[in-house]
Amino acid sequence: MNGGRACINVANLGRKPYTPLSDYISKIMLDIGFNMRGEIIWNKAASASPSTAWGSWQSAANPTLRDIHEYILVFSKGDYKRDKGVKESTCF
Repeated sequence: MNGGRACINVANLGRKPYTPLSDYISKIMLDIGFNMRGEIIWNKAASASPSTAWGSWQSAANPTLRDIHEYILVFSKGDYKRDKGVKESTCF
């Protein structure tokens, strides 16, 4: 339906290899006819553990990255303007 919205909350997966799941989902949504409206980066650092991701401070030879954010991808269907009669919205 034109004028509908979809919001998808995505956390990227894995490190061996790194999987940019938000990129894959964006491509799928564009391929099936949605328009990308934007993305919200949810920074979860305030609730993250205070431990360092860099290993020993004296020898950070193999740093480990931590995912402390998720993406909220925002899409619409049809035109970028919303029809006044459409009241549907879906968030996953």
